[in-house]
Amino acid sequence: MILNISKHIYTVLTADPTVSGLIGDRIYPLGTKVETALPFVVYERNTVTPTYSKDGMASARSYCSILCAGETFQSSLDLANAVIAALDGVTASYDGFDVTRAAVSSAGENYVQGAYIQEVEFSYTIISN
Repeated sequence: MILNISKHIYTVLTADPTVSGLIGDRIYPLGTKVETALPFVVYERNTVTPTYSKDGMASARSYCSILCAGETFQSSLDLANAVIAALDGVTASYDGFDVTRAAVSSAGENYVQGAYIQEVEFSYTIISN
């Protein structure tokens, strides 16, 4: 249950018309193939902190980074803003877990191997259903 937040991120981003209009299906967990064309998104789960009750795990807080890569600084910003609009505040139910909170927790930027990178970290609260 607590490791499935990646399913939520992928589902929301691929369904968002603005994000998919900018990058098509170039949304990847953890990394990309060497020859991936810009722009693209990479998402990764950074930490998961479970909360327990007397009955076992009650919920979990998950922090995930979304890396938005673009050929220009502005294109990376445009993509990051589209990703934020798509994910921030979006909750959902899936088989086995619910995402009950989704919020931006931090952001940064970088330049790596010819790509401008905007990194947006999200904090999620997940409960079993």
